[in-house]
Amino acid sequence: MIFEGHRAPRKICVIDDSLAVVTDLYDHSVSFFNPVSLKIIRENVPVGPAPEGVDCFNGFIYVANSGYGDYLATYPKAGYISILNTFSMSEIKTVYSGPDLIEVLVNRKNNRLYAAYINLPSKPDSFGGIVEYNLETLKETNRWLTHPKSLNLTSTGDTLLFLTKTGVSLIDLTPKNPVPTEILTNPSSTDIWYSLIYCALNNTIWIGNSKNYQTKGEISVYSFSTTPVFLKKFETGINPGKIVFY
Repeated sequence: MIFEGHRAPRKICVIDDSLAVVTDLYDHSVSFFNPVSLKIIRENVPVGPAPEGVDCFNGFIYVANSGYGDYLATYPKAGYISILNTFSMSEIKTVYSGPDLIEVLVNRKNNRLYAAYINLPSKPDSFGGIVEYNLETLKETNRWLTHPKSLNLTSTGDTLLFLTKTGVSLIDLTPKNPVPTEILTNPSSTDIWYSLIYCALNNTIWIGNSKNYQTKGEISVYSFSTTPVFLKKFETGINPGKIVFY
C-alpha cells in the first residue's frame, strides 16, 4: 500500500477484516484501507494537526491530534480528540484533552475513553496527563497529572498501565478516586523505555527499551504485580516502538 506525496503514516486501528484506519502525521488526516488486501478505500479525511494515536469502538473512531509539540500547537484542534463516524468516514465532534495529545485508548469493560497528553517541549517543567471520558457522553470524568506514554489496559479493564519518564505506573480504576502509582522504576538513567504491553496469557508486562535510539534495543519481561519481578530479556532491532501479541 503506497500513499502518494509527503506522507507519514503514524498509528493504525483495525476495525474489522475489511476496514482499518491510519493516522498521517504530516498530512493532518486519516485514511481508510482494507487490512487484508491493503487496498486504499478513502484517503485524506481531515482531522486536527499531526494526528498520532487512534482507537475504534462501536461505530466511532477516536484520533489524538498532537500538534507535533510546539510546532503546530497553536493550530485549530491541536490537543483535541477528533471523533469520526465509521460509516460516513468523517469527523462529527472534537473534545479537548491537553497540549501534545499523543494517545487514545478505549476501555470496553467500563465504557470509558482515555487520552494521554505530554505537554509542550517549550514548557519542560509542566506536567502532561491522562484524561478519562464517558464514552456515551464524552464528558470528562477524571484527570491525572503525570508524564504518560504507551497506555495499556489489563484484560479485565480495571487497571490502566502506562510508561512515565521514570518507569511504569498504574491506575487502579476500581476505587472512587483512583491515583497513579509507580510500580517499577527504570534502573538505568540512560535507557529510554519506549513501549509497553500487558500479556494476559501469563500475567506479565513487556517493556520495549530503545536504549539511545542508535543501538539495538531490547525487550524486558516482568511479572505483573504491585512489585514486579524481572523474568527475562532479549535483544531486538533499533527502537522497539511497538509490541503486539497475536
